[in-house]
Amino acid sequence: MDETQDPPFLPDFWQSVRLLLLEFVAIAIIGGVLFLLGLPGGLGSVLSKFAILWVGWRWTRRTWRETFPVRPIRLAWLPPFALALVGLVLTIHLPSVALAEVLPPVPAWAKRAFLGAGFLDLVFLVPVVEEALFRGLILRGYLRTYRPAKAILLCGLVFAISHVLPWQFPVAFIGGVFLSWLMVETGSLVLPVIGHAFVNGVAWWMLGHPATGAAYDRHAATLWIPGVILLSLGTILLRRTLRPAPRPSLTTGVA
Repeated sequence: MDETQDPPFLPDFWQSVRLLLLEFVAIAIIGGVLFLLGLPGGLGSVLSKFAILWVGWRWTRRTWRETFPVRPIRLAWLPPFALALVGLVLTIHLPSVALAEVLPPVPAWAKRAFLGAGFLDLVFLVPVVEEALFRGLILRGYLRTYRPAKAILLCGLVFAISHVLPWQFPVAFIGGVFLSWLMVETGSLVLPVIGHAFVNGVAWWMLGHPATGAAYDRHAATLWIPGVILLSLGTILLRRTLRPAPRPSLTTGVA
């Protein structure tokens, strides 16, 4: 792609917001058609994301491999990555519990929709599609416009906004920042997809087992302490493990 073309679709932050608005329109249209056909409504969200991925990729005029990089991971990365993931799950729950104290209860329809999506969709299909969209298409565009730290934070923000429901915002933002950092450090979607799948799997288990979820809520105020320790330790060890590996070349801006 000629980088001097006016204007290139990167996307930058506002281009990504418009892309997500287009996705919401697609969800409404495709979901309505599926409803009239008597097909599962949750399928509309997945089909819409695939459509937006294809449209956004075509607009960037970059190769598929460049936009959605999948590179082999090293076994040495997995122990610190697992440590950081456990810490992440323990850490992100506290702000969600705190937010639930000031917001109305999560609507029953939202819980039913989440559980109704099915374990395989939430743990396999959704992480692949959403990571391709946010850590592939969108973050790669941000890294061509902004410095890495700003790109990571903005990607976490737009990821949180895309979840719409305010109860999900803290989890989506913190998790999105961590997954974006993984993408920048490894240059691959593999670890972000695995991390996303793990967080979704824990959320699915907690909603499906109310007693376990309630116990988790009661101890959230103390669990975040070991969570922060594990997340910090795992991230530091992972960063040191990644350091000897050849880092991918990323095009960044200066904003």
